Amino acid sequence: MTRKIIQVGTILTFETGAYSDREFFGPFVVKRVIDAEAALSKFRAVAETIETDYDYSVWHFVSWLQKEGYVEECDLEARWSLGEILCAGRASPRLYLEGTGVEVRDADDD
Repeated sequence: MTRKIIQVGTILTFETGAYSDREFFGPFVVKRVIDAEAALSKFRAVAETIETDYDYSVWHFVSWLQKEGYVEECDLEARWSLGEILCAGRASPRLYLEGTGVEVRDADDD
């Protein structure tokens, strides 16, 4: 069986859902090597010991990963919102780009 390993220093997001219900959580930086299957098994074992009236969400798992020292929230260095720019036939001149990793300068500075 092939193990799925996430290395220390990796910037990681979590994704749930599909199509229009897709959600992304993060970003997080990996602080301890994560064996994905082993981490899920450990979380399930802990979750089974807790009585609850609701299903576990992605946040329960992510919170557990944080508590165990596997991941830590990190700041996004840049966010580029494309809006409808890439939608065929609906090109938009609007461009939204922000973040600490973004440098804004005049075109004459090139």
